[in-house]
Amino acid sequence: MNVVINGNPSSVDEKETLADILSRIGIKGPVAALLNEDVIHKADLSTVRPKDGDRVEFLVMMGGG
Repeated sequence: MNVVINGNPSSVDEKETLADILSRIGIKGPVAALLNEDVIHKADLSTVRPKDGDRVEFLVMMGGG
Protein backbone atom coordinates (compact mmCIF):
# COMPACT_ATOMS: atom_id res chain seq x y z
CA MET A 1 0.00 0.00 0.00
CA ASN A 2 1.17 3.55 -0.64
CA VAL A 3 1.72 6.19 2.03
CA VAL A 4 3.78 9.36 2.31
CA ILE A 5 6.54 9.27 4.95
CA ASN A 6 8.20 12.59 5.78
CA GLY A 7 7.10 13.97 2.41
CA ASN A 8 8.34 10.99 0.37
CA PRO A 9 6.07 8.44 -1.32
CA SER A 10 6.66 5.02 0.18
CA SER A 11 5.27 1.52 -0.04
CA VAL A 12 4.46 -0.26 3.24
CA ASP A 13 2.98 -3.61 4.09
CA GLU A 14 -0.57 -3.39 5.43
CA LYS A 15 0.55 -5.18 8.61
CA GLU A 16 3.35 -2.70 9.41
CA THR A 17 2.85 -0.52 12.46
CA LEU A 18 4.43 2.90 12.91
CA ALA A 19 7.03 1.25 15.17
CA ASP A 20 7.87 -1.23 12.39
CA ILE A 21 8.30 1.61 9.91
CA LEU A 22 10.54 3.53 12.33
CA SER A 23 12.72 0.47 12.74
CA ARG A 24 12.86 -0.24 9.00
CA ILE A 25 13.92 3.28 8.06
CA GLY A 26 16.43 3.45 10.92
CA ILE A 27 15.05 6.27 13.04
CA LYS A 28 16.18 5.90 16.65
CA GLY A 29 15.98 7.97 19.80
CA PRO A 30 13.28 10.40 20.86
CA VAL A 31 10.74 10.84 18.08
CA ALA A 32 7.30 12.37 17.64
CA ALA A 33 4.92 10.74 15.18
CA LEU A 34 2.02 12.26 13.30
CA LEU A 35 -0.51 10.36 11.21
CA ASN A 36 -2.53 12.67 8.96
CA GLU A 37 -1.57 15.57 11.27
CA ASP A 38 -2.79 13.73 14.41
CA VAL A 39 -0.19 13.17 17.12
CA ILE A 40 0.36 9.49 17.89
CA HIS A 41 1.44 8.75 21.46
CA LYS A 42 4.63 6.75 21.96
CA ALA A 43 2.69 3.94 23.64
CA ASP A 44 0.57 3.54 20.49
CA LEU A 45 3.37 3.32 17.93
CA SER A 46 3.37 -0.48 18.09
CA THR A 47 -0.36 -0.76 17.43
CA VAL A 48 -1.19 2.02 14.95
CA ARG A 49 -1.09 0.99 11.28
CA PRO A 50 -1.27 3.53 8.47
CA LYS A 51 -3.82 3.03 5.69
CA ASP A 52 -3.42 3.52 1.97
CA GLY A 53 -2.94 7.20 1.18
CA ASP A 54 -2.05 8.24 4.74
CA ARG A 55 0.61 10.85 5.51
CA VAL A 56 3.11 9.93 8.21
CA GLU A 57 5.58 12.38 9.71
CA PHE A 58 8.37 11.41 12.10
CA LEU A 59 10.03 14.31 13.92
CA VAL A 60 13.38 13.50 15.50
CA MET A 61 14.33 15.44 18.61
CA MET A 62 17.80 16.99 18.49
CA GLY A 63 19.76 18.79 21.14
CA GLY A 64 22.55 21.17 20.66
CA GLY A 65 23.90 24.47 21.56
